[in-house]
Amino acid sequence: MSLPFTKKAEQVIDAYLEKISTKIDELGFKISDERKKDFLLAIKHSLKLSSIKHAKKRKAKTVGEEDAEKAVGHVSPSRLVRHALQTPQIFLHVERLRRKHFGIIKKKLESSSEPRILDAGCQYGRQLMEFLRHGWK
Repeated sequence: MSLPFTKKAEQVIDAYLEKISTKIDELGFKISDERKKDFLLAIKHSLKLSSIKHAKKRKAKTVGEEDAEKAVGHVSPSRLVRHALQTPQIFLHVERLRRKHFGIIKKKLESSSEPRILDAGCQYGRQLMEFLRHGWK
């Protein structure tokens, strides 16, 4: 069962995500808007899950500002960006590998008479979302 978030809790998470977005730009990462959106969405989901865990620990009926503060308080935006994306050069290399991986899967799907993708439930379906953006149904 998911808990509702207070407006203040949502604001704490949104402010943190804005700081991360700014840090990505400041540190010189060349990242597409779609990829940046996916990255921020993954972080948002993690923060919300962590906030819910904090709220449940205190047996609350809603996720409050203090729960969101605890969730975002573990890692500074700069550290998170450097850890997740590493350096602009490494990030570009990983992006090239992701595009190559996507191309291989796309080619395999196109060679099938009934192409299907199984979302095994890892995270929130980031790879599946990418396929949907590129026209797969």
